Amino acid sequence: MLRALKSLIGNRNPIRIFWHKAKGLLAAFYYGFPARKLHIIGITGTDGKTTTVGMTAHILAENGIRCGALSTAFVRIGDTEQWNETQKTSPSPFVVQRFLRDCRKAKCSHAVLECSSHGLVQGRLTLLCPNVAAITNISKEHLDYHGSMNQYKKDKGILFKMLRKRGRKVLNRDDETFESYSKIPSIGTVSYSITNTDATLSVSQVMLESSGCKSTVHSEDAEDSAELRLIIPGKYNIENALCAIGCTSGSATLQQACNALETFT
Repeated sequence: MLRALKSLIGNRNPIRIFWHKAKGLLAAFYYGFPARKLHIIGITGTDGKTTTVGMTAHILAENGIRCGALSTAFVRIGDTEQWNETQKTSPSPFVVQRFLRDCRKAKCSHAVLECSSHGLVQGRLTLLCPNVAAITNISKEHLDYHGSMNQYKKDKGILFKMLRKRGRKVLNRDDETFESYSKIPSIGTVSYSITNTDATLSVSQVMLESSGCKSTVHSEDAEDSAELRLIIPGKYNIENALCAIGCTSGSATLQQACNALETFT
């Protein structure tokens, strides 16, 4: 019966969206609004979200910051990590809020979440109110749900409009979303790029090998640089690493972040 009703009401029907958001509010209330007491980092994008969430959590943990992480592939709470059996990027709001509550119980100060466009539209991340909102990139995907690339970009942009009053954006200078997302109000913006030296975080001397990659990362703000060595291959993983470094810039120095990523698998 419920399935038949869903087929009659479109995915973006206001009634259906209202129902989803009501569940999100109820879940946050039921678990005691746990996001209020955590430093939240939300990461969206088409590709690279799971890896970037893992990198961000790894940097925090390697620098003595107790954190949780929720992604398509894994769930981490403090020192415990397990496979995400649901394989959903943004699961039910009750799962999300319970995860945040459990992070608090485990005395975590930070939580890193992979944020899907579906989850943002459907209110599964209601009252997440991130301190940091980041994007990896955007490309043609899920247009059966979003309808157009313009709408897809708007839906991804919801994450940045959820930022706390003193929240910070982390944007990909090479991505088509940069101009529009940079206009969304926030206390500050960290940009990163593998091609543009005008970004807050940029790279030079990129070397790619089958066993990994390395480059020099430059910070425009601090006029600093550090060697980045990854034991996972692919230029796109340097891009993911820059995003993760941007996400943790308030918690770890550039050198500390790069040192931590040397052991990320």
